[in-house]
Amino acid sequence: MNYKSFIGVFLKLFVGSIYYYVSKMISRTCGYALHFDPLSTASDKNHCKDGQTPFTKTFFVSTVVFSSMCLAMVYFVMFRKKHVDPSTYDRRMIMLMFIPSILECVAFCMGIYAQSVMSLSLSMIMKGAKVVFSAIFTVTFLKRKQYPFHWFSVGLCLAGLAVAGASEYLNNKANAGYIILGCSLLLASECMKAFHVIYDEKMLKAYKADTLFVVGMEGIYSIIFLVPTLILAWLVIPGSDGGSLEDLDDTFYRISNSKILIVLLSVLPIVVVVLAIAGVMIIKYLTGVHNALISVLRSVVAWALELILFYSLPDYLAEQYGVPWKAFSSLKLVGFVIVIIATLMYDGTIKIPKIFNYPTTEDSPKEVKDETGKLY
Repeated sequence: MNYKSFIGVFLKLFVGSIYYYVSKMISRTCGYALHFDPLSTASDKNHCKDGQTPFTKTFFVSTVVFSSMCLAMVYFVMFRKKHVDPSTYDRRMIMLMFIPSILECVAFCMGIYAQSVMSLSLSMIMKGAKVVFSAIFTVTFLKRKQYPFHWFSVGLCLAGLAVAGASEYLNNKANAGYIILGCSLLLASECMKAFHVIYDEKMLKAYKADTLFVVGMEGIYSIIFLVPTLILAWLVIPGSDGGSLEDLDDTFYRISNSKILIVLLSVLPIVVVVLAIAGVMIIKYLTGVHNALISVLRSVVAWALELILFYSLPDYLAEQYGVPWKAFSSLKLVGFVIVIIATLMYDGTIKIPKIFNYPTTEDSPKEVKDETGKLY
């Protein structure tokens, strides 16, 4: 592991934990809506008090996130472009980025909504499904051999996810519908993200695309998709948000009347850019599966934050930003441990040589180096 991959791992693990918690805090922040809707305030998923509603603005938050990623392209054009091979950012490369960028955008929107209707700790644990999908796509698209210990790890990971999901259901039977919806959306989101990660690995290693170029193009394509979607959700598509699926007038009204939202939305773009670059660095200098493994490890940080904030904040804020330890939380802990063990077994960190055969150095894929001799 060179110093660039180490930096990527560090940033992905710690900044990523901050990012997921900030995005969760945004969706959980309560406030008075511009248009009062008694059905919205009475919703089973509403944890707010006194007629307030949570800031569940999926398309707006997604637009902020991907707008931030566009800043990477500004830096690329100003400082990086003259130092890289023109073939790595030509028209062909720009077109190749379209499909994975849109998939990432759709997956992100689904994930943001899913996190708003379930606990952050469960949503983070469910991201372990990315390991399962990454393994499948690694075989399908990268044509890498998977050994029996890989598939055993995938099965163990699925078992851990099932245990964690059962814990959330048993602790919150009244919200069972939202839990099932959230888990389903997260699984679909992680499937799309896994394909995106494997595709990015192909782009970065086979085509030697620049890290900032990849992040910037994903941001640009996503904004092209999101801005019309946000306008349609506001002006055309009916819903419970002031008569719209997502009322933009209400969005800015809520932000202007909440110092917490202003701070969180100011921090989010910085965290997003750092996290996106860190993720691409890991894919470039390690593998897409490493990226998935680190994503799972962040769940312990997220869960710890939820518990600490619930027992340290005033009651009203604790309901918004924290989660208590409940009767079946120990079952979620068991599921988390199973997922972690499964990911470490998949990575080969934990080995059981008496049961499984492991690849030797000769069996491992050959290292790919660019014209400067740098390991990719």
